[in-house]
Amino acid sequence: MSTRADILALAQAYSGLDTVKLSQGCLFGPRGMEGDDADEFLDAFSNEFGVDLSDFVHYFHYDADEPPIHRRLEPVDSNGQAFPLIRIHIDQLVHAAASGKWEMAYPAHIVRNNWWRLFGPLPWFLGAALLTLGATAILC
Repeated sequence: MSTRADILALAQAYSGLDTVKLSQGCLFGPRGMEGDDADEFLDAFSNEFGVDLSDFVHYFHYDADEPPIHRRLEPVDSNGQAFPLIRIHIDQLVHAAASGKWEMAYPAHIVRNNWWRLFGPLPWFLGAALLTLGATAILC
């Protein structure tokens, strides 16, 4: 098998997606791997193909939290504008396997931690409910 076919087989094992779909589209993100699946795939990829991923910045490519409702870690520019996810295609992994290192120039950024987005509207709803219960208890 070729390196490309080996990487596709590995990605298929971790994602459960069809290798044709994986070879034509993005490996990560809404139509690919997210969270632990992506992390585990990249660990296996690094070990199997001897690729140094120390310069790989996951939050530019996928959401490491599951379920992937919102991006918790979000790279932003100096004006606070979020960078969109950068797609990774199979050819980039083939290149990394050939060179032994992940090579991508990421833009200057800071990381915004949107941890509160993981809960959606739940904290606001609970806060309002507790205030209502507290007011009811005081008035009664």
